[in-house]
Amino acid sequence: MRCYSKLLCLLLFLTCVISAPVAGEMTLPRGAQYLGEAQSDSVDPPFDQHLRSAIDMLLPQLRQLNSEATILIEAYYPGKKGKTREQQISIAFSLAEQVQHYLKVKHSLDRDFVVAIWGDTDNMSKYPKIRFTTYPRDYFDN
Repeated sequence: MRCYSKLLCLLLFLTCVISAPVAGEMTLPRGAQYLGEAQSDSVDPPFDQHLRSAIDMLLPQLRQLNSEATILIEAYYPGKKGKTREQQISIAFSLAEQVQHYLKVKHSLDRDFVVAIWGDTDNMSKYPKIRFTTYPRDYFDN
């Protein structure tokens, strides 16, 4: 059970404390680093070629990270007519998991990942998007 308690703490911390500010105004805890965002150009399916290409452009940054870093993958799925909030959350979480799988399988990126949803209330987009942030593995050791 490799670092699962730390990852759970990180996920709970992010869920309870960190809001989702606009990327340019993002305030992160010590040791954390904002890596970038990737946006889809389609709501259905959200994990389209445009999103894959945007993720591929961020790949050099992801590969340069310290192997001890934990990568947080947050997915945002916009409100859409006919979709309940629960469905939006489920789709967003599924999108984050698909991105994690894509990075691990297609690009052989062997890192610790945490997937989460991103309630982007400050910058409402009509398209799904992904945000990448990294945290040091020892973030909660103090």
